[in-house]
Amino acid sequence: NINSLLLLSSENLKSTNLLSKNVVGGKVQYFHYECDGFDDRGWGCAYRSAQTIISWFIINKNLNVSVPTIIEIQSILVSMKDKSEDFINSCQWIGSVEISLLLNSYLNISSRIAHVDSGKNISQIIKILQNHFTTSSTPVMAGNKGGGAITILGIGETLDDDKSPLILVLDPHYVGNDSIDMISKSPWFYWAKPSTIFNTTSFYNLCLPENSIPIISNSISSSSDSFDQTEFKIELLETGFDKK
Repeated sequence: NINSLLLLSSENLKSTNLLSKNVVGGKVQYFHYECDGFDDRGWGCAYRSAQTIISWFIINKNLNVSVPTIIEIQSILVSMKDKSEDFINSCQWIGSVEISLLLNSYLNISSRIAHVDSGKNISQIIKILQNHFTTSSTPVMAGNKGGGAITILGIGETLDDDKSPLILVLDPHYVGNDSIDMISKSPWFYWAKPSTIFNTTSFYNLCLPENSIPIISNSISSSSDSFDQTEFKIELLETGFDKK
């Protein structure tokens, strides 16, 4: 039952080591593996991140729509002609581009896609996130080449002399009861050093939704026509990106 999912904000985490933080405004629902009884273990993390992002808009913009299920998300992408019919009811991964398309079609929200060639480019990732949480303050999805996805809810600095950056992670790979004690004591909802979450051997695509007020005129059976209603932005931040 998704109505019983945890409602989370940075205030749920007590941290005495933060000098400053810039986080999402308001709360999100924590969507994770099997949270609605649907078994998506091993492939559904990006869908869960997308659901968490959509929940932020619904809760904080007071929208009269529901968070789509994984199958409904697949159906929306098929109706946009981004995927073929056999995508529905499959276990195929999605990434940041598909989430951007989904947000555009379902909520009329534009997003930026920031491409980073390698997880070792920590300074670039930090700069992207600092800019986003300063200007938009919406949840971010970060996906890598292996299909793994996490949701990012903020960025901060430690009290250490070097003011090391920290990232507020909400990990959709969790399986278990919806308990704030459970997810905050284990590494599911936590402040993390960037080097511990970004793989140096992988590229990353970040979906950065704009903080705008959606104009809702759709249902689950969104048509591909809705894609033209707002500007879809893709920003490539590294040279040498293969656009194929």
